[in-house]
Amino acid sequence: MKEYECNCMFQEFIQSKDAKGAHIRVTVVAKKAIDAEIIKNNNDFRSNMYLGGNSSSYELNNELKELSEEITKKLGLWTSGIDYIIDEKNDIYLLEVNSVPGYDDREALAYKNIIDLIAEDIK
Repeated sequence: MKEYECNCMFQEFIQSKDAKGAHIRVTVVAKKAIDAEIIKNNNDFRSNMYLGGNSSSYELNNELKELSEEITKKLGLWTSGIDYIIDEKNDIYLLEVNSVPGYDDREALAYKNIIDLIAEDIK
């Protein structure tokens, strides 16, 4: 990344292998990665749900599962929503870690009652 004499930041664009404007969200509860979703926006490179992105289930492979659990642990978190882009060479790029992720759409997609998982872990 280059620095300039202004209040701006430039980032390299990373093309997702899955679709234009797509990223993967891994949901971690009780320090365990429980599932993943892909969020796509066919009209914009930003896949944010609030900008018209659509969410669907995504296979949570061992690499993403272990990476997400390790990141959550290293940050001292108990729960997280971790966003990634996987490029056309299958390189994984970490976008952000949300320490208080939303769960409503995750429960509908994964058919898991996240509140029950949380309650079970804190018993």
